Amino acid sequence: MDEPVDALAKLNGAVDRAKRISTVQFPVVFVRRDGEDAPFLSKLMRGGRGGEVRLRLYLTLRMQATRHPYRLRARPARSLAAMLNLPDDTGPRQINAALKWLEKERLIRRDRQEGKPSEFTLLKPDGSGEEWTSRSEPRWVTIPIELWKNGWILRLNGRCLAVYVALRELTGGSGPEGGVMDGHRKAQYGMSLDTWTRATKELEDMGILTVKSEVYGDEDWDRRRRNRYRLMNLADLGSPSWY
Repeated sequence: MDEPVDALAKLNGAVDRAKRISTVQFPVVFVRRDGEDAPFLSKLMRGGRGGEVRLRLYLTLRMQATRHPYRLRARPARSLAAMLNLPDDTGPRQINAALKWLEKERLIRRDRQEGKPSEFTLLKPDGSGEEWTSRSEPRWVTIPIELWKNGWILRLNGRCLAVYVALRELTGGSGPEGGVMDGHRKAQYGMSLDTWTRATKELEDMGILTVKSEVYGDEDWDRRRRNRYRLMNLADLGSPSWY
């Protein structure tokens, strides 16, 4: 994969306009299920290439929407496609399909007023269709701005991107030691075992993640192995390899 110079320049322009300098916040309900339904993080990434485009687009819209009421001026599909390094011929169609999906699932609302540019309003990311404020969310998952600034959002495929965000939720409060995940916690993220296995291996290969197997339990009959996940600092890693 050649370095997407034009897309990286457009992403950095979007970061500069948003005046983001450290992290982008997502409510925990977006990442980890609260009830029976799968969280929207896992729903977004499903469906192969289409899911990958939806996930990248939604995360990028959220990065640009910095404060309540989380509105953005709608940009042409061709411009959004270029920012996400999609092909000139099919990219705008992929963006329009992704936007329709986001509207249908009530993650965004497209506001149109005669004689004025249309806008997107990002809604509460639980499918309720409600507007939301930072005060309504007790806990957040923070994603480093380097995901966009250094182009990692373009380098990671859909499953790696979704698992990376889930691991940010898992390890966010555990410091440099990382976090341990049992089967119940893993199920709350709504992703298949195959997705976890492939994505964590790929993240390890890119130097973003380390996974260490540890034994837990005091008694022989109660001893079990669990993985400890530790994410590297994207700011320290710099830009990804494109080869």
